[in-house]
Amino acid sequence: MSAVGRLPIELVEDVLTWAWIGAPEKLGYKMGNTCADPLVAFLGARQRWSLFHAVSAVSSAWNAVVLSVPFLHVFIQDKLDAMGYRFLLERRRQRDAQDGVDDSSKGYFDRSHLCIDFRGQFALARILPTVTNSYSADLLYGTRDDFEMALEALASHNLSSLRIICAGSYPYAWSLGVNRRTPNDFANLLDVHIRSDNPSWLRSTRSSEDVAAILDMLPNITHLRLTEPILLKDLASRYPKLTHLSLDCLPVHQFGERTNVSSIREWGLGVAIRKGLLRHPGSSKPRIDVYSGVEEPEGWASYRCAISMVSPFIAKPNSRLVMIQSAS
Repeated sequence: MSAVGRLPIELVEDVLTWAWIGAPEKLGYKMGNTCADPLVAFLGARQRWSLFHAVSAVSSAWNAVVLSVPFLHVFIQDKLDAMGYRFLLERRRQRDAQDGVDDSSKGYFDRSHLCIDFRGQFALARILPTVTNSYSADLLYGTRDDFEMALEALASHNLSSLRIICAGSYPYAWSLGVNRRTPNDFANLLDVHIRSDNPSWLRSTRSSEDVAAILDMLPNITHLRLTEPILLKDLASRYPKLTHLSLDCLPVHQFGERTNVSSIREWGLGVAIRKGLLRHPGSSKPRIDVYSGVEEPEGWASYRCAISMVSPFIAKPNSRLVMIQSAS
């Protein structure tokens, strides 16, 4: 135990953070993959809070670290998380009172990243009203009601980044209906990443209205990342602050068959640019990143050449159309 106590506190914090997040290979969030199954969400929550209680007993220094990590990386995906955070808040307030610190619970989550599962479990996450002013969030939802409750809960936060993950039977919002948000909500939102755990639905519909139903609620986005092909021409002139677009154009893996090379043509990028995509007033440095995995997307060379000849977007000195050979 004495040897453990001599470990550099920075190393302890890094190790505990990685263990808390549950991504040993990479510091990041994989909520769409790891929490689609309620049982997996429960097991993840149990592992997190078992870690919390075990580490708290090691030393006072480790206890201080483990009290801070859950406030930076907030997981609310199971009723165990709601119970755990209620306990954690009470413990944090007691420690602050002993140290003579005024009740500052409203600022506990100011630098936090939220990972929240809204699929019919909103009632289990009653801790949310005390989680305020977070800077970024991963939002997992399955239905229209889930999504609307999530936006209502997050509208008061000072988000700069929001990742939206659909885990329902249909892609994205599908039938979100009337926009209930006011122009003042999400005033500082800059970066939105949308993905679906049901890509086959989106590949068959090729509908941009599902994406637009979400983005119309988030009018201040400047960076949008999409993971499934849609026809971008319908989004071309709708979002006046959008300057940076990232597209996942990764190979499609099929069981028992040859991997299909992705195609840049699925997005209709050339038509979208001609219709005004990223060419609104004030967009002085438009950028499009295409994430291609380890292979060049089918049609990349000819497509980029065609765009450069017909579109003034490419002619701008500061504009960029970039292929990034990376899986993320």
